Amino acid sequence: MSLFTKAPKNLRLVAAASFVVMFAFGIYNATYYNFITEVIKINPSDLGRLEAARELPGLLMVFFGIITSRFADRTTGILSALIAAIGFSAYTRLSGVPSLMLWTFVWSIGMHMWFPLQTSLIISFAPKGEEGRYAGFSSSVTAAAQVGGMLLVALAAGRLSYTEWYYLVAGLMIPGAALLAFVPKRVGSPARDSLALRKKFRHYYVLTFLEGCRKQVFITFAVYVLTREFHTPLKIVALLMLINNIANTFGYPLTGKLADRIGERLILQVSYFLLIFVYLGYAFSKNVWVLYAMYILDNVFYFSTLCLTTYVKGIATREELLTAMSTGQTFNHLAACIVPVAGGLAWAKFGYSYTFMASMLIVIFSCFYARHVPTKLGKEAAGA
Repeated sequence: MSLFTKAPKNLRLVAAASFVVMFAFGIYNATYYNFITEVIKINPSDLGRLEAARELPGLLMVFFGIITSRFADRTTGILSALIAAIGFSAYTRLSGVPSLMLWTFVWSIGMHMWFPLQTSLIISFAPKGEEGRYAGFSSSVTAAAQVGGMLLVALAAGRLSYTEWYYLVAGLMIPGAALLAFVPKRVGSPARDSLALRKKFRHYYVLTFLEGCRKQVFITFAVYVLTREFHTPLKIVALLMLINNIANTFGYPLTGKLADRIGERLILQVSYFLLIFVYLGYAFSKNVWVLYAMYILDNVFYFSTLCLTTYVKGIATREELLTAMSTGQTFNHLAACIVPVAGGLAWAKFGYSYTFMASMLIVIFSCFYARHVPTKLGKEAAGA
């Protein structure tokens, strides 16, 4: 909070806009899996295809980055929130899986444009040597906002219909966009590279690709296992997500400070190693309380992804940063477009345990590959 009160007015506007948009997104996340299980009655293979459609805009981020490279960051943010509002509003009148895939693709375009933008704007204000702290602040704002949205769902579950929830989600995107209209056009990086496929970013891109593989298994199937196999109700799902985002509110700033102090490599390698046991637990335990614990622990170890943000911030110039992050999102979502489909097919044929075991192998490889992250970013940046 001290960072917020001491920050320049324009940074506070960006943080406020981010809070409103992510509050709405928290409502969506808390209701999504129960909605597709109870209303759409989706099966595992269709879920895989749906997730591929949801992540396809992430794969296209490099092209969106080229298209918007001549826009002010403020303009890109407003456009992102409005596109997301259109997609979420259509959830109120879905007719089945095909329409669900279409409108999921639409809102996903907006949100995938939004994610790197909010982080880029906030950490562009970071003093030298405090990039991790400001990246943690950005993630903390996001987490706190989602806590609010998920808490609302947990408290009001059963009082609102899914149609009413999604009208609320879409409606909240509008004031989020409106707040950015007060940010001057010059805020952010007005002169960005249109493409950042450069050698110095290669390890960042590989690690974001691997992270996309690992993350997508949990995002796509972890809660679905709980709702489909263990019949976990909406209130419990919302509560689990609420716990995770409360942890995020405090965990990301601490991780950012730790990254500034000991470097990114050690944090990444330790978290990848511990994730091995999380995936073993999710693959083989039939105790729902163990699965609840594994779901929360996965989120705790996900804090380490903040180190990928501070890593690229340390090797990119101001003009390269947003485009490099957007290109990283493309590599991340290249995996995200493939893994859900493959995971859904594996579940349908062999059972969900095989899906989580495959993700464990990816984590093991990531643990070894993280050795390419330098312990001192200043040296790499100087030699890039």
